[in-house]
Amino acid sequence: MKNPKTIVVLVIILLVIIVLFQNSEAVPVKFLWKKFEASAFIIYLIFYVLGVASAVLGMFWRRI
Repeated sequence: MKNPKTIVVLVIILLVIIVLFQNSEAVPVKFLWKKFEASAFIIYLIFYVLGVASAVLGMFWRRI
């Protein structure tokens, strides 16, 4: 049997992909002085990647 941790990670990634594809409509985005429309898929994906990157950075920061 495969590693349970690998299975959990794959299930989480699958759930994230499902949520991203269900939110494909354009939404207004206001960032500082800039206002534009972007797909909710892209916005959620950017914040997900930033969250994962900050978690990894935090794990490495504790080792220092």
